Amino acid sequence: MGKYRQVKERAKLQQKKERNKRLAEEGKFSSDDEEVAGNSGLVLLKYMKKDSQEEAIIAEFQHVLQQPVDLPSHEGPSLRSFTENLDFAPWKVEADFEQEAARIASQAAEKVEQKVAHTLNKIQLESSEVILSHLHIHDPQVPSILQHVKRATSLTKLDMSMNAIGSEGASGLGAFLQTCSTLVSLNLKGNKLRNDGVRELLTANFDHPTLRELVLDSNGIGPAFPECLGRMTSLRLLSLRNNSCSDFPVHLLELIERVDLHGNADLDRLLMDALEEQERELERAAGRASLIKGIEQAEELLKEKDFEAAMVCLARARKQAGEEAGEPELLRRLEEVEEEARDMQKSLGGQRKAASHEDLMLRVTLHTAMQRIRTGASFLSLRGSRVSDSDVQTLTQAMQGDHCRVSQLDLSQNELSSAGVEKLRSVLGHDSIIERLWLGGNKLHDTGATRLAEVLQGNESLVALDVSSNQLGPDGCLRIAHALMYNPMLRELDLSDNQLGDEASGEISRYLGRLRNLQVVNVASCGLSAAGVLGFMAALQENGTLVRC
Repeated sequence: MGKYRQVKERAKLQQKKERNKRLAEEGKFSSDDEEVAGNSGLVLLKYMKKDSQEEAIIAEFQHVLQQPVDLPSHEGPSLRSFTENLDFAPWKVEADFEQEAARIASQAAEKVEQKVAHTLNKIQLESSEVILSHLHIHDPQVPSILQHVKRATSLTKLDMSMNAIGSEGASGLGAFLQTCSTLVSLNLKGNKLRNDGVRELLTANFDHPTLRELVLDSNGIGPAFPECLGRMTSLRLLSLRNNSCSDFPVHLLELIERVDLHGNADLDRLLMDALEEQERELERAAGRASLIKGIEQAEELLKEKDFEAAMVCLARARKQAGEEAGEPELLRRLEEVEEEARDMQKSLGGQRKAASHEDLMLRVTLHTAMQRIRTGASFLSLRGSRVSDSDVQTLTQAMQGDHCRVSQLDLSQNELSSAGVEKLRSVLGHDSIIERLWLGGNKLHDTGATRLAEVLQGNESLVALDVSSNQLGPDGCLRIAHALMYNPMLRELDLSDNQLGDEASGEISRYLGRLRNLQVVNVASCGLSAAGVLGFMAALQENGTLVRC
């Protein structure tokens, strides 16, 4: 490469000398002559074949440059005669290059044919996926290729992307689709279908029994949206990226799970408006649902003469629903229930002591929980709702019976004590269906922990228990661990932010080490020293399933 650059620099210098010489003599010097004089074969050295004698060619070229050049005038013989005997003359190299390009193109076509043949030969009866992408397939080849593809009687995915298939080939594909009743995904990205090809492909396949994914990216489709695509409502995925569609039937956004129109510039604004309207409609639907739920809950509270909680429900429902959610009939119903609540307030208001806002919210929360229990909810959360011991009794009574499906109960961040834990006995016995119980952030103390340990005796359903931040001491933690020692299902235990201490940690870890399914134990902020933590973890080594401590 160094010699090549050296030759190039000397050629440029020679070019300048000849130009200056001609200008000094006030002669005429054409641009073609100048190009040949300065660059005879040099620019095209990069096209030399690998087996060329590069050293000899460069040496010959240097020798020519060193000879005095008697340039003929523009009227004399052409400079072509000057370089006629050089093997690297531009016109000779150009001809060689064209021949080489033709040879390379022929070899590429032959390789493509071999690759197509190889791919088709691999198709078996049980093949579910056939990939024929980047093979330069044109329309005349499509029928013969599809004859091979038909051998796959279990075909679910056909990829013929990045080829040159047009409307004629699409017609053959359409006929193939009618006979292939198992195909789920068809990828024709990067072909030349255009609108005519799409019509040929889909006209007879609107009700294809299995086709769910259709990819038509970069096919020159548009500006009009193909009518036949608008009838493919059974699709789950329709991709039309990088086409030139200027319109789109918006109803397809609701019927097809995923529509990709990226790269259709004229559709950006249309789609944005459609999506915004869809979001607004979802918000209105959610608002209507909140309003209906609030009205029904208020009606039930009014039957119980709890007009105060009913009015709270109605106010909250109206706020959640927003201004656009209320249909005229629904708003009339809301106003009627509000009027009933006000009438009841007038008749009973003087007989009751006014409740605080917090008490009213608690009553509404409890009523909502009762509704969820009756409707078979599996997750019930009253986290941070100021639930007291007496409220727990109301809940557990509602959870009695076969109708209850609550398997996850969150009573964390409330005001429960040992009395409240005792009231959980009826739902935590040997026939309990509770799998996850959150009691963190209450006021259990060691007395509540002792009561909880008694309640959990014989429980075999609990998978996760959280008693964090309950001001438990070593004795309370020890009792809970001992009670859980016989629970074969327990996987997670949270004792964090209690006063475990080093002294009790060893015995607790021995209890927990017997739980073969235990995976997570949280003892953060439990007053353990570094030695206590190491001892706790060492004692848990008997447990082979522990993932995190």
